[in-house]
Amino acid sequence: MKISTVTVFTVMHIVLSLTLTELVWSDAANDAYDEGVRLLREGRHREAIASFDKAIRLNPRSAEAYHGRGIAYDEMIQYERAIKDYDAALGLNAQYAEAYFDRGNAYSDLGQYERAVKDYDEALRLDQNYSGAYYNRSLAYMSLGRSEVAADARAYVNLKGWRDERSQYMVIFGYIGDRRGQRDSEASKLLDEAAAQCDKTVWPYPVIQYLRREISAQDLLAAATDPDKKTEARAYLGLDLALSGHQEEALRHLQWVKENGQKALAEYAFALVELRRTQSPAAKP
Repeated sequence: MKISTVTVFTVMHIVLSLTLTELVWSDAANDAYDEGVRLLREGRHREAIASFDKAIRLNPRSAEAYHGRGIAYDEMIQYERAIKDYDAALGLNAQYAEAYFDRGNAYSDLGQYERAVKDYDEALRLDQNYSGAYYNRSLAYMSLGRSEVAADARAYVNLKGWRDERSQYMVIFGYIGDRRGQRDSEASKLLDEAAAQCDKTVWPYPVIQYLRREISAQDLLAAATDPDKKTEARAYLGLDLALSGHQEEALRHLQWVKENGQKALAEYAFALVELRRTQSPAAKP
């Protein structure tokens, strides 16, 4: 953020001197911030942190510099330090939607999904068209096993369209959310809309085909041709079977994900949550 031109109405030398000093100080802080952003984009996180440190030292009220340093810590998997910087940014600017969003991401990475949801709520309160916040809140809802994910799925597709690379995943999330909320007709309607408008040639459309009962579970697994797709297919099979009351079959797929799945995928977390729920005494008839 560049400082706007300052109009000086007085001719007093001392006031002019102070104004010029402030501009030099602000420009130096901005330069340090810009350098931090450049280094961050290049993946040079430690150097970026040093630049953001300088920007904060020169301008302690720079919410952007705290936010930038938070992102650098976040990408270095130092989530607690990142959260402290996001806290500082929001303390300086309570209307900073991106800082809420990124703090929500850090909480999600720590498995603190309820806190993450609250931050995504704030980001969306400030920007109702924040598609990334809808998407990431949907991931948190899925990890919490909450049916509210269906509303986020529809909101995301409305914003980004049916051909966006994430939209088919949002359809799957929405279907699961509607099923959890016992809105089976809405779940089927969402799948029908996807079948009419999605790109059927790309993954994860076979998952949608399975949920529409157009292909079998074995056909879905055959379409999953790499470890990521196998993890996703098994996770969604497990979730669907659990919702349909087929607990033993669901456990088989969910356990496979736990033992063989790609841990970096969101579906791995979804599967583990459902596995714990399915195995709990309260879930057994």
